[in-house]
Amino acid sequence: MGESAVTLLPRLSAITPRYDALILDLWGVVHDGVAAYPWAGETLARMKQAGLRLAALSNAPRRVGRVVAHMEAMGIPTRLLDVVHSSGEATFGALSEPVRHGLGTHGVRYCFHIGIPEDGELADEAGLRRVATPERADVVLCTGTIEPGETLEDHHAILQRCLARGLPMVCANPDLRVMHGPGWKLCAGAIATWYQEQGGTVHWFGKPHAPVYRRCLDELGCPPERVLAVGDSFRTDVAGAHAAGLDAVLVAAGLNAERLLPHGDDVIDAGALEALAARHGHRPEYAIARFVW
Repeated sequence: MGESAVTLLPRLSAITPRYDALILDLWGVVHDGVAAYPWAGETLARMKQAGLRLAALSNAPRRVGRVVAHMEAMGIPTRLLDVVHSSGEATFGALSEPVRHGLGTHGVRYCFHIGIPEDGELADEAGLRRVATPERADVVLCTGTIEPGETLEDHHAILQRCLARGLPMVCANPDLRVMHGPGWKLCAGAIATWYQEQGGTVHWFGKPHAPVYRRCLDELGCPPERVLAVGDSFRTDVAGAHAAGLDAVLVAAGLNAERLLPHGDDVIDAGALEALAARHGHRPEYAIARFVW
């Protein structure tokens, strides 16, 4: 994992014989948050036919059961996946054992939630009681925004109340933004980053942090050098893969599509790719236009 130029791939099948398993991002790779990409199912099937073990690792702020149900509702053949893990599942584990995960010396009981109501089930299932105001809480759980178009400024007032209370924040999705069909939605990572910059304490769960990769590698039963990570984010997918000792493929038709595929075709702008890699400080070994076999 050096500083050599990124290798541009026409298809993933060009390099997969070097690996025994893949860790796959979901948003921007397999689906856009609303619909599966037309080629995703065939790519997964061909990978399994080639004898590869497959793990899906998502920064979705929900538990694995809901991640799987979401994929199945889009027609994605989840039976082809050997492992599914999520930042939401990791968050649930931390909320279930708060002292062990450093959320307080005496644990937490009351949770103030920022995000769509159903994602607050992470707290409910961990045995915490959701409260309506930060002033009654021991911890703030941030799973994201409610509607596309929401901005950080929309949340400043409530976050200032959380800061005044000295609440630790649990971030269930380190992403800054996510694809939502043809548009974008602000993610919990953007809110948590601002909170931390203001002096608040944030506990992060999901990519690029090591525990979620360790769990996937343990369940895949493969050494890191034989596992390839596929994702569309320099900040989470590429950085997390490299920290875990994995090679990485960046999918251009995701978060950075406007920069990397400026003509709307499958031709990656190599100059833009190198510029983005330099800006983020993380250079993937490979890049591919789309998640195709």
